Amino acid sequence: MRLNFRFFLVLVLSLLILSPDYADAAARKSVKRYGKVSKRYGKKYGKRYGKKRYGKKRYNRKRSKYSKKRRRTARVARSTHFAIPSGYGIVGMDVSKYQGTINWSGLSSPETHNFNIGFAFIKASEGTLKKDPFFDYNWLNAAQNGVKRGAYHFYRPNEDVYMQAQNFISVVRLSPGDMAPVIDVETHGSVSEEKFQRDLLIFISLLEKEYKVKPIIYTGYRFYHNHMASNPEYQNYPFWIAHYGTNDLALRDHWKFWQFTCTGRVKGIGHHVDLNVFKGSMADLNKLCVR
Repeated sequence: MRLNFRFFLVLVLSLLILSPDYADAAARKSVKRYGKVSKRYGKKYGKRYGKKRYGKKRYNRKRSKYSKKRRRTARVARSTHFAIPSGYGIVGMDVSKYQGTINWSGLSSPETHNFNIGFAFIKASEGTLKKDPFFDYNWLNAAQNGVKRGAYHFYRPNEDVYMQAQNFISVVRLSPGDMAPVIDVETHGSVSEEKFQRDLLIFISLLEKEYKVKPIIYTGYRFYHNHMASNPEYQNYPFWIAHYGTNDLALRDHWKFWQFTCTGRVKGIGHHVDLNVFKGSMADLNKLCVR
């Protein structure tokens, strides 16, 4: 008899716990406490007591059509907010696969700026094997639309220097009027400082021998000071320096290009683009080109 009574008590308590009224009350309570229906009560009560009924204002206030419009306007304003450094008459850009398919015939400055694209550096290769998939398209269309063009190689210190040179040479054919080849040096790799310096100078000499013009060296402001400024072997080569957030590059002597932003906007390009200025006139720029 005692066993039957215990069985009956357990059965009654189970029915009470699993009853719809109890589950409804528990679901409402979880909504009030946590802002959502707990997994314990399943999809059925989630639909009844979820965001749509209890949390609509709380969850969707920031997603109203007015706030969406404000955020969109602010995003556009931020994307076009950059300043062209004063005192430079020639503005250019550098592009790669990350800019996607460029409308070269429709290039122009945004409404908030006033500049023309005077030149474009185009990524050609990287390391010993990689070729930029958009290089051929960009290289051809830049020439067809009257944009002075140059090609650059992303240098990998850990990879064979001779194979890297061959990779770039196999991809790029320079014509008279094209800018000198560019060596993009941004990392030291895991090699020693001695090997880094030796291999980089070998790579520079290989390109100079092939194209009969002094290559341009691209690097960051800090990297230049850490690895190149004190080495007299680089002093005869033009530099292209990346340095953001300042109105003055504050470098002496032989730099020629300054990459002043990586969030520029140009009509004809659907993504952010690096923008650069050239220190000098168009006649000076032509001196850095293949003859």
